Amino acid sequence: MAIQNTLKNLCIKEPSWLQQRRYEAFRKFESLPKQNFKYGINILMNAADLNLEGINHDEPVQSLSAECNDSRIEIMSLHEAFEKHKNLEKHFGSLILEEDKIIALHMALWNKGLFIRIPKNVELKSPIEINTLINSQRQFEYILIIAEDNTKAVILEDVRSNIEEGYRSSVVEIIAGNNSQIQYGSLQSISLNFYNFVINRAKVGNDSNLEWFSGTFGSKFTRLESTSLLNGTGSSTKNLGAFFASNAQQFDIFTSAIHAAPNTRSDMLVKGVAKDKAKSLYRGLIEIKENAPNSDGYQKQDTLLLNEGIEANAIPKLLIGNNEVRCTHGATIGQIDKNKIFYLMSRGLSEKEAEKTLVKGFFMPLMERISNEEIKNYIGSIVEERLK
Repeated sequence: MAIQNTLKNLCIKEPSWLQQRRYEAFRKFESLPKQNFKYGINILMNAADLNLEGINHDEPVQSLSAECNDSRIEIMSLHEAFEKHKNLEKHFGSLILEEDKIIALHMALWNKGLFIRIPKNVELKSPIEINTLINSQRQFEYILIIAEDNTKAVILEDVRSNIEEGYRSSVVEIIAGNNSQIQYGSLQSISLNFYNFVINRAKVGNDSNLEWFSGTFGSKFTRLESTSLLNGTGSSTKNLGAFFASNAQQFDIFTSAIHAAPNTRSDMLVKGVAKDKAKSLYRGLIEIKENAPNSDGYQKQDTLLLNEGIEANAIPKLLIGNNEVRCTHGATIGQIDKNKIFYLMSRGLSEKEAEKTLVKGFFMPLMERISNEEIKNYIGSIVEERLK
């Protein structure tokens, strides 16, 4: 009943098509089975105290904040955008299906919306900055980005919280036109008592490149997905990620690329460190459709364990529907090398300094592929903090 009351309040003054989508999502939520986080026989993430039926949000509809020093860029709340751009109905939720209860609940209850439009032929010299502050115990965010043809932009999201515990759900949809170059980076360091569910999805046009970067450091439980749909001929995607799990944090990270056109390229690299009693899972997917010859896909994930008692798993996956392709994947999980620790200590470093040096070196192949200095500095500061 609480969710239904919240849903009713959210629908006030919304267009009929949006109301219909909310109620359809809620009916799907009610019909879907209880959420589980089991992958295969022995891989299970523990979310025993997650009660989706008890989650509701009674605060008024709000917008997220973003800044850009180029006046040509449109930034407004989603509800304002629905009034101004009548064609947004076809884009909103076009990449999101109610695959499970978490997504269905989000599509029913989202209440913090942001719309960004990068007009045709615009190349930004400085990033668009999104400041996501979690200031309530139930937060549902929706960001829709339209990058029209021949555009170039970097979008950086900084996710923080000023309360100690709660539930956060976020969806980012990017529609990238032809011959565009879009980078989306998200750095998350929220309180360690939050559930955090994030879905990033993009549709990429002809000869366009879409780059994701995710830095996952906060929350007690995060499930993060970043997916690129390579629908345009010659389109490409890069998907980079870093995480550092400590204490009893659990991170479930999924990256995927769907090759649905010829001559497409995907490149995925995720590197993470785990310590204390943390648990990490990486899932990766490259799917090459039958109509995508001459495509090239690569995925790699590495996890470094700093002590005993950590659970880490990796599930890389390839689905190949065309013979004229090149596709590779790999994953490594290993303890920190004690011989290297000993060697560095013999050169005058303390054990803690030696460990810090090796962790920084572990992240170096990823850092070299990140072009944004702000992201590099942020990751470096988190690593320093976690290794104290």
